[in-house]
Amino acid sequence: MDKVSVKLCPENDCTGCGACAAACSQNAISMTFDAEGFPRPQINYDKCVGCNACRRICPVINPLAKESDGEVYAAWALDPKIRRHSSSGGLFTVLARRILRDGGCVVGASLNGETGFVNHVIVQSEDELCKLQGSKYVQSCIEAQVLKTVIGELKKGRKVLFSGTPCQVAGVTNLAKRHAENLFTIDIVCHGVPSPTFFARVHKDIKDSTKGFVSYNFRDLKGWNKKANIDYEKNGEIRNKSIWGIHSFYNDAFSKGLMHRPNCFHCLYTTTNRIGDITLADFWGIGMFKAIKGNVMEGCSMVSVNTPKGEILFDSIISEIFFEKRDISETILGGNEHLVKSSDKPIGRDTFYKDAAGTSYKQIIKKYKLQLNAKPTLIRRLFNKVRRFLG
Repeated sequence: MDKVSVKLCPENDCTGCGACAAACSQNAISMTFDAEGFPRPQINYDKCVGCNACRRICPVINPLAKESDGEVYAAWALDPKIRRHSSSGGLFTVLARRILRDGGCVVGASLNGETGFVNHVIVQSEDELCKLQGSKYVQSCIEAQVLKTVIGELKKGRKVLFSGTPCQVAGVTNLAKRHAENLFTIDIVCHGVPSPTFFARVHKDIKDSTKGFVSYNFRDLKGWNKKANIDYEKNGEIRNKSIWGIHSFYNDAFSKGLMHRPNCFHCLYTTTNRIGDITLADFWGIGMFKAIKGNVMEGCSMVSVNTPKGEILFDSIISEIFFEKRDISETILGGNEHLVKSSDKPIGRDTFYKDAAGTSYKQIIKKYKLQLNAKPTLIRRLFNKVRRFLG
């Protein structure tokens, strides 16, 4: 095939996984941001030699075979500190710690507090795992060098745990086919991914309007809920507060799918036949069919063990977790419907980013009927304090 005619997958299907850029030996592909702020590959035909490595690696053009339904568990870390600092049950941290203790490294999504972008980074020690903990409701950008480093570590025979959305797992799996023996993958049950550029704008506005801003958190770790919050410094003390008012529109826009990447509405990976060795999610719906021992309101993970490698990794941590076998229909009916279906494209998706670029948040909130978090009344705040004090 002539290099001028080398084409990547259709734009509407591209997931932005970055595998094509990492596969290019000529560095002819770069990841740039499109008009909506999503990362997309661009070919520099002056550098391209027409080798088609990009097409062979692309998981859209060459889809991965999916695994049969795995064993499903409700689980959480026995270490209360891990559970307390995780969005759900802390299973990712326990799995990652096992790989690190075996001399491996861990790759996952980390929010850069300065730029507001979420990027995949490589973690080499347990002290750094905090960078990867917690949910991130935005697309993570993966630089080609990160993926090349992963392949380099695998070639050395080192274990690598890669965590990401299913499309990102598909990209690194295709890229590492020849050296996959020590690659362990965790895919998440994904609702869809918003534009990283747009979130960076929202993050900057929150940061600039918050005195003593320290960090943004997509989820509240005090209990098992989805409220975004921020840490800030006051009088030399780090405090935390939920995001109320105008900036809280982001979570509702995300939940309604108004900010999803176009391919999310016809996702290749919304099936119980997964591509990761292990699948993780919040176990929404736990207790719907039968009771479970323990306080699930401190967080509960849904774990699907999909491959022999996943089984080996899961078995290596069973002394560190509570786990109980469950029926997957429990969590599908309880809120993880994206195990079996893509997000529905809402009316307004095609105009949301255009409007966001040229209008104020207030106008966006009004036009798209977005709900805001209301600041609790004094009585409610006092009640919450008493409830926390009583445990």
